[in-house]
Amino acid sequence: MRKRFLALSLVAVFLVSIMGLITIIQPEKTASADPVFPLKVSANGRYLTDWNGVPFLIKMDTAWELCAVPASTAYVDQYLNDRRDKGFNAILMLGTNWNPTQPINGTSTYPFGNPPNMSTPNNAWFTNLDSIIDKCASRGIVVFLNVLNWQGGYENYLTEATGTSVGQFLGNRYKNKNNIVWVHGGDSNPTGAEASRIITRNTANGIKQYDTVKAKLHTYHVNWQHSTSDYFMNEAWLDFNMYQSFSCKAPVCQYAYSQALDDYNNHGTKPTFFVEPCYEANTTEGVAVIPYDIRKATGWGMLSGSFGVGYGHMDIWPMDSDVKSYTDAPGVEDYGLMLNVLATRQWQKLVPDSGHTMLTVGYGSANTYA
Repeated sequence: MRKRFLALSLVAVFLVSIMGLITIIQPEKTASADPVFPLKVSANGRYLTDWNGVPFLIKMDTAWELCAVPASTAYVDQYLNDRRDKGFNAILMLGTNWNPTQPINGTSTYPFGNPPNMSTPNNAWFTNLDSIIDKCASRGIVVFLNVLNWQGGYENYLTEATGTSVGQFLGNRYKNKNNIVWVHGGDSNPTGAEASRIITRNTANGIKQYDTVKAKLHTYHVNWQHSTSDYFMNEAWLDFNMYQSFSCKAPVCQYAYSQALDDYNNHGTKPTFFVEPCYEANTTEGVAVIPYDIRKATGWGMLSGSFGVGYGHMDIWPMDSDVKSYTDAPGVEDYGLMLNVLATRQWQKLVPDSGHTMLTVGYGSANTYA
C-alpha cells in the first residue's frame, strides 16, 4: 500500500507538471471533519464550500437506483457504510427513478401512481426516499438528487404546470433536509426548442419557492461530452455547471479536461463539476475501462478546473442486491488515492495554466497526455 500511495503521489505531481498549474499548493490546514450542510458556492465562484465556508472537495459515487431499494434493506446500510469508510462524501441518485412507471423493487409503489399522474405524488415512495436521504445525512454524505430524469420518460408526462407543481412539492417536502443538491435533467440535453427549458426552469423555481432558508444548490445533468454551460449558463436558477465525458478513451477522452478548461476560462462565474468520467467494468470506444482510465480522468478533471470528480461502476449504479460484491473494485482505490493527494493540499487554489505561461514546451496535445 505504501509503495502504491507513493506511486500515485508521483502521478499527481506529474499531472501537476503536465497540466501546468501556476499556483504552488501548500498543505491544507483548515479541513473540516464534520462539514455543515447545505453546500454553497465559494465567494470567488470557483468551487463549493460547506455552510461555514470550508472548501468541500466532492468525492462522489454513482448510485442512480438507490431510490428504488426499500430503505430498510440490509445492503443499503452496508453500501452507505462502505462508501463513508472509503471517504466518499456524496452520491448521485435518482429521486423518482428513471421514469414514473418503475416502482420500488419488489413492491407496487410508484412515484406518481400507476398510471402516472404528475399531480399526485405518492407519499409511500417519498417516505422511502426520506429515509435514504436521512441515512446519507447521518454519514455525512451529500445526495445529488436527480429529481425528474429526462432520459427515462418524464418528458412524456410533464407540462409547464406540473413542472411547477412537482417542484413546489419537492421544495416543501425537502426544505429542511440540508444534505441535498438538486439535479435536473439526467443524461439529456434540452429538446423541443424552449419547451424542456421552461419545464426545467419551472421545476427549479417551484423548489425555490419553498426551499428558501439555507437554500440548496441547483445544477443540471447533461449528456455525454457536454456541459450545463452549453445550455443553461445564464439561467438564474443554475448555481453550478456539471459536465461528463463518459469515456476516457481516444478520440473523446479530451473532454475530460477540455470541457473543464472551457468552463473555467469562459464561464468562471459558476463553478464546474466532472460528474461522470467513465464507468469501471464498462466498455467505451470498444475498449474496456481499467483503473488507469479512472485515475487519468480524475487527475485531468481536477487539474483543469473542476471542484471534484465522480466515480462510477457498471455493477454498482443499478443498486442490486449484489452491489457489495463490487464496492472494493480496484478503480475505487485509485480514484480515492488520487483525490486524497489533492485533499491534503489547498486544492481550491489550483489554477490551470491554459496559456502555458509556466510550462511553455513539452505539454503535448489532445489525447497525448499520460
